[in-house]
Amino acid sequence: LMTPIDTSVLVNSQYRTITTKKGRVHAAIGYTARYAAAVHEASGRGKGKPRENGNGLYWSPDGEPKFLEKAGDNHKAEIDHAVYEAMKI
Repeated sequence: LMTPIDTSVLVNSQYRTITTKKGRVHAAIGYTARYAAAVHEASGRGKGKPRENGNGLYWSPDGEPKFLEKAGDNHKAEIDHAVYEAMKI
């Protein structure tokens, strides 16, 4: 929900994987868009200001810098529970 949206390329490039290999569970979440890291690390300056190209606002209303990191922090209990459940397998 905190992923900034301009053209939807970034948000649509999100991936989530869960694999089990040799009795170990590996989970990953990320983005394949080349610029994802730059957007993640951006300061968010200009939030709420109209874009010159007419594509809405800089940093859509729910978009935030460090969007992936904050999502992990905000859902830590759910992630911990999922890991706990996966380890019971």
